[in-house]
Amino acid sequence: MGDGIQWLADQDHWEHGVVFARGIGPTELAVRMGGIPGSLASPLTETEAWHLVLDLSTDVEDVVRVGSSGDWSFAVEYGMGDGRDNPAEISRDGVEVIVLEPSPDHPPRTFSYSRDGVVVCGFGLGDELRRWGEHPYLLLPDLTAGATLYPDGRYARPDTEHYRARDRHTLSLIESHFTLSLPREEANNERLPAFVVALSTEW
Repeated sequence: MGDGIQWLADQDHWEHGVVFARGIGPTELAVRMGGIPGSLASPLTETEAWHLVLDLSTDVEDVVRVGSSGDWSFAVEYGMGDGRDNPAEISRDGVEVIVLEPSPDHPPRTFSYSRDGVVVCGFGLGDELRRWGEHPYLLLPDLTAGATLYPDGRYARPDTEHYRARDRHTLSLIESHFTLSLPREEANNERLPAFVVALSTEW
């Protein structure tokens, strides 16, 4: 399964959104997120992507880097985060889409799963009691079998558990259910195809 996605919880500063899509390639995923084809001439590292969006001398506010792992294309987004704001639209025409939102300014971190233009389910990491979507119980068997929730719906994790351990635990269940992996070396250090994201995308 490669690197999985649990490592995201171990970062000192998880501030980039991650989008997975099954049924389209990486370039199409970037375009559906508002990426402008040809907007960046060469692949970028994570450091270069952050430099672009934080450089006040440019008008770039959002950048997405893309790749693939297993059956899924993935996109790592830096900046404003507009590209991952409409997962239902990204999932049109039978595509499956998973969004992992770090929400550094407004915890908790969140997970959502969309399919064929519909948000199927979502919840906060550490806030799995509150779920949304057309099928909010989709991952409930995983959450109970994995000892995140009791069968009666109560929260089952220890009150003293560190938030990183808690988030890693839930990410492990999501990782296993959907067979997800975000290659750590690629995401953090290697050059990946990159696109400037238009912030005023009309869906």
